[in-house]
Parts: sequence; structure tokens; C-alpha cells
Amino acid sequence: DAEDAGAGNDNVGDDRREQLRANLQKERPELDIGSIHATPIDNIYEVVSGGQIFYVTADARYVFSGNLIDLDAQRNLTNDRQADIAHGVIEDLDVGDMVVYEPANGPAQEYLTVFTDHTCPYCQRLHEEVLTMVQDHPVEVRYAMYPRAGRDSAAADTLRDIWCAEDPARALTQAKAGQSVPARESGCETPLQRHWTAAREVGLRGTPYIVVGDDGPIISGYRPQAQLLSVMGLNTAASAE
Repeated sequence: DAEDAGAGNDNVGDDRREQLRANLQKERPELDIGSIHATPIDNIYEVVSGGQIFYVTADARYVFSGNLIDLDAQRNLTNDRQADIAHGVIEDLDVGDMVVYEPANGPAQEYLTVFTDHTCPYCQRLHEEVLTMVQDHPVEVRYAMYPRAGRDSAAADTLRDIWCAEDPARALTQAKAGQSVPARESGCETPLQRHWTAAREVGLRGTPYIVVGDDGPIISGYRPQAQLLSVMGLNTAASAE
């Protein structure tokens, strides 16, 4: 739940939270406020809206966005919170509703959840890395589907065809290689709407969007295999043996 995310170390009183919410909605009635939490800075509060994070002063007069960085701890607190939000959303998705590529040799030690669109050039490039990575390393890759052109686009139709294929993983690989995929069966249900909603909740703005493991960072955009393995804490040489 977005309102509860990160609340364990939050100390915003209910009255203050509701006053901030009321003041913000008075000034920006179109704003869909998911949560309001304290930050380590006195009188500066974090607001989450549509998966995006911004900050507001205690009197709700000043609002700003950007990265909040703790220089002593060398941590990007904004990225940390965005990762928390993403993991909370991913936990609510069913792995059985994703297109999964399992490691060829033995059980997975780590996994990636990736929002993808088969028409996205960087998604296609990442998929080439994925096919090699799951062959050589103990990594599982789980794809959620996000048609960038919209839920009623040709790309969305193809993603539905992929999900409804006899072998969705093979069909996704074919589509990312520019090959056609047979039209879906009549009445085939897909998780496309759930994935679309989840993408909006994490504030996705482009694909690929990568969520690392159970509590790892989020990565927006393409990364080469070696970098992904490093982020997952896998020793490239040892994993390849």
C-alpha cells in the first residue's frame, strides 16, 4: 500500500499529514497524492504521486523535485524510496503472469523483473543480453508487458499475442527479433492491464525498466550484462564456470 510504504521510520503526525494533503490539493486539485512522509530534513516532506517523488515544505508553499542525497552516507534517498515503491508494486504481481526466462543450469540465485515493449530498441538490445545471461549465469528474468504506445496500440495487440502463444518466451524472443507472432486465440485473457497499472504505480516513463531482486535498485534503461551481474552481486567469472 502506497500510504504505508516506508512508514516504519516515518514520524509525520496524522494532523500534519492531513493538513499538508489538504493544502496541496487546494493548490493542485488534479494531484493524486499517494503518500506523504517525513524526510531527514526538518520541515521538508516527501510526497508520492503516480509513482513520482517530490518534496514540499511544511507550509506547503514550496514544492520541488530532484534527488535528495545524504552525502555522509553516500546514499541517494530519492532512488532508495523509488526502489521501495517499485518493490512493493512488484510484490503484488503474480510471477505466473509474467514471461519468464529461467537459468539453463541449476536454480536461480538472483532475478530481474523487467517492464518491456517488444518494439523498444533498447528492450531488444537488452533481450540479447538476457538470452546469453540465463544460459551462462544463475539468473532468472521476469518480463512484465508495457506497450509504450498505449493499451489500444498495435504493440499492445502483439504483446497480447505473445502472452497467448503456446510458448510465450519463444514468442517474445521472436517479436523482439522483428518476426511476426500468430494472432491470439479468441477469448484469451492476459495480464496486460495489471502490468500497465503496475507500471503507472512505479512511475515508469520508458522501457526497459528493471527492478533488481527482492530489494535491489531500480535501473531505468538498457545496461550491459556485466553491469547487471555486478549489481546483483554475482561474480561474472565464477558464475560462468
